[in-house]
Amino acid sequence: MTDPKLWDIQQPNMYKAVSSIVYDDETVDIYETPFGIRTIEFIAKKGFFLNGKPTLMKGVSLHHDGGLVGAAVPKGVWKRRLQGLQAAGVNAIRTAHNPFSQEFFDLCDEMGILVQNEFFDELDYAKDKRLNYHDQHTDNLTRGYVEKFQQWAKSDLERTMLRDRNHPSIVQWSIGNEIEWTYVHYRYVTGFWTDPNDPTKVDGSFWGAPPKFSPEEMKKRYEDSPKGEYILADTAKRLNGWVKALDTTRPTTANLILPQVSHVSGYADAVDLVGYSYRNSVIPWGQTYFPNKQVTINENPGTWDDWKQVLNHPECVQSVYVDGY
Repeated sequence: MTDPKLWDIQQPNMYKAVSSIVYDDETVDIYETPFGIRTIEFIAKKGFFLNGKPTLMKGVSLHHDGGLVGAAVPKGVWKRRLQGLQAAGVNAIRTAHNPFSQEFFDLCDEMGILVQNEFFDELDYAKDKRLNYHDQHTDNLTRGYVEKFQQWAKSDLERTMLRDRNHPSIVQWSIGNEIEWTYVHYRYVTGFWTDPNDPTKVDGSFWGAPPKFSPEEMKKRYEDSPKGEYILADTAKRLNGWVKALDTTRPTTANLILPQVSHVSGYADAVDLVGYSYRNSVIPWGQTYFPNKQVTINENPGTWDDWKQVLNHPECVQSVYVDGY
């Protein structure tokens, strides 16, 4: 193929590879693999380029269920939802916070929708799903993937990638969502949490305030903070290594809820791109002290300020994902 038609969001051209098993001149099995041909580049201080063209991603964080139809979503339901989102101007989806079905990615290929494929919502430690912080209870409502992570994470991540990596729509792999909540010392490093007896008690200005400290002060606070059995940066490097062993064509990312700490702890350095979760106020700080680290707004409430960050800083903020869809 000397002059293939490229896949992009305007013209999602697809091809099909046909693999045959022939025994004694008889075809005993045929397998068809759809694929697309395109180039992607994430360049610090320049932005995201699809087939060499600068492209901004206007996305939503889409959860894996289909509302009333539950988690086993018929393809027709996905298509209707994606058509509605495209009509509203959406060109990207973040799979919050677990891998989706094969049918979903097939539709994104066919319809020309960019995808950030997210693996995990928990790593070493559990979240309390009622408060979305750290593990505070031991009943079944608080039990999630953390129960399987140490034994099955590598296998689950690899099988997800081997299934999904031929999809041209997928342009990023996300190793995790708001994982810092479960490493409790991270929140105290920020200075917005100060009560050692109540890790849910936070200064109300946290969500709209810039970081309290310089990176040097933050790093010192992090180094002096008590750690648990697992170090988030080390776990993230391990996951990033698993991804890179199977695919070096797409960047890795993670959704950071406490990015000022993740920037100095090594967590942000473990992935190629960093996503901020409801932390637009950290963008100027992050770009001042870490100008070569590209940022996406991986989760936000969908305000004008969210998209304005992309329009005002296209060289460092290429995408925005509205939460709750």
